[in-house]
Amino acid sequence: MNEILTYLTEKQHEMVETLRDVVEMESPSNIKEMTDQMAGFIASLFEKLTGGKASIIPNDQYGNHIRGEWGSGEEQILILAHFDTVWKKGTIESMPFHIEDDKAYGPGIFDMKGG
Repeated sequence: MNEILTYLTEKQHEMVETLRDVVEMESPSNIKEMTDQMAGFIASLFEKLTGGKASIIPNDQYGNHIRGEWGSGEEQILILAHFDTVWKKGTIESMPFHIEDDKAYGPGIFDMKGG
């Protein structure tokens, strides 16, 4: 367990900066272009962090979906998440990402952007 804690402690700054990038890239549910941009960012990030392969699944009406694949074998794990937010475009200006008392704040951070 100490090895995991050491690893995560060493990577904390990098993880916080990635979280900042994700939160500052607004992705309102009702603006397809912005959620598509987020999908592309997350797909690239997935590939960079896992060495896996990400593909974009187009959606004509709402933001595109992402399928990430990593590893091999007969058994698989399915993980579902979303990256759109209820926050309107421009919310980041009035509610910027920040850290206060060791807690991170910003639009979407409590939901899947931080999860």
